[in-house]
Amino acid sequence: MSWRHGHRWVYLVTAACMIFLGYGIYVVGRGQGSAVFQKIPASYYLENTWKGLGFDGLLQDNPILIYSLPDGMWMFAVMCVQLWIWGAVFNKYTALWMTIVYIICLANEGLQKIGYSPGTFDVNDLLFMVVGGLLPIMIELTLQKSVRWKESKNQH
Repeated sequence: MSWRHGHRWVYLVTAACMIFLGYGIYVVGRGQGSAVFQKIPASYYLENTWKGLGFDGLLQDNPILIYSLPDGMWMFAVMCVQLWIWGAVFNKYTALWMTIVYIICLANEGLQKIGYSPGTFDVNDLLFMVVGGLLPIMIELTLQKSVRWKESKNQH
């Protein structure tokens, strides 16, 4: 058993960090006019804290960071949670379920394009979501391949 399999909680911590950072970017970048800001009372405090740290300067006049990056971070979080649920085991069954969730998340952006889901369709959102969803899986598969390679090398 590798170190990572004994510490599956890393997936949850990573997911929580991605959600929090995406939420912070969303709140600071969009401000009080955003729907998220109005629904979560703590948004005011988070916005003031992050602005005090200078994050608003980083986001200023960069719509891709404000609007698309949080979507990619949230998709990254969804896939990390799935890696946690399935214990980073890849087989036909887990791949099917991970693909279904991935498609559902991406479909929301497509539904926005045809007017069946609230929000506005943006190609950049879709691109960030695709990358954000694939990146955790590619990282995990690379790590698994590296571990197998090191184990096979040590056996000789």
